[in-house]
Amino acid sequence: MGGQDEEILQFQANLRRINEGYVMFILCTVGVMGNILAFLTFSSKLVRNTTTSLYLRALAIADIIVLTTAVFRYKTYKLFLDESHELDTVFHFDAYSEVYIEPLHWIALGSSSFITIALSFERYLAVRFPLIIKRKCTTCTVMLCIFLVVGISVVISIPNYFSYKLVHFNFFGEEIAVATLTDMGKSSLYPCIYHNYLIPVLWYIIPAALLSVINILLIFLVQKSSRIRVGVPNTLNSNRKLTVMIIFILLVYIICNLPKCIFMFYKIVNQMTNKNECTDITNKIDAPQTKAYLIIEVITELLNVLNSCLNFCVYCLVGTRFRTELVRILLCRWMTRQDLVLINGSYQTSSIRRGATS
Repeated sequence: MGGQDEEILQFQANLRRINEGYVMFILCTVGVMGNILAFLTFSSKLVRNTTTSLYLRALAIADIIVLTTAVFRYKTYKLFLDESHELDTVFHFDAYSEVYIEPLHWIALGSSSFITIALSFERYLAVRFPLIIKRKCTTCTVMLCIFLVVGISVVISIPNYFSYKLVHFNFFGEEIAVATLTDMGKSSLYPCIYHNYLIPVLWYIIPAALLSVINILLIFLVQKSSRIRVGVPNTLNSNRKLTVMIIFILLVYIICNLPKCIFMFYKIVNQMTNKNECTDITNKIDAPQTKAYLIIEVITELLNVLNSCLNFCVYCLVGTRFRTELVRILLCRWMTRQDLVLINGSYQTSSIRRGATS
């Protein structure tokens, strides 16, 4: 190995320690907390019975799993370990993470993308055909749709569990675990196709393209139907804010995943010109890359994780009803006998007991 390769590998190690250690830990921690609050808010009595709330609860669960498993996929937890304990994780834990936790990360990431597509499509139909959707789109229909898209992610990803296995062997008197390809993984092209074609195309490129189209259509429909009645300039459509919130969710998804889509598309083209690269990646043989390549890869990974953190910010900025319920949930322990009332856009407390009448 030349001096230049050693320099790049050292640069890669330092870059990943900053990205997958400090930055990723902050994003995952804050993101999990935000999604938990979002799930609790959308589960409250006043908003949980809507189909949109059902989608957003499912999206929050998927994002929680994405962020939690990202801690193990990117080995963020090693930030808190000293050198000896980090070596122990390499010998005894990393293989389990690669075989069992990493596939769960891809299932959750695919589910998050597919749920976002289903949510955006439902909102488009609700704006385009409001009367039909009001009758046909029930909570049962939405539940079925959510189970369907999650099932698709599971079916596509489940063979990954059978492509790798744990092998234990003795290394200078210490038993260590290593992830290796199974007979199925060696004899089939599935691991290669899954990691190098299915995930880039189905998890990133197609969702980003579909959501871009749906978002443009939604923006056009919102502009067209922003008023309830012709000739009444100050009367806004009651569903307009909800649609605007969905538009912002889609914009966040597109902005965070567009660099990843471009990067993945580049890798696909590169793999088509290099026949051995697909097999090398499947067998976890990583060739040294340029510094620019490594920086771009790190940025796309951060943006990909950031997407699972920002929905909560969108809810707080755009969702008036969400903010009302969130404040009520956060203050419920200190306001056991008070009601939170939204008056002229500001929160005030009422001393009226719950259930009491004037």
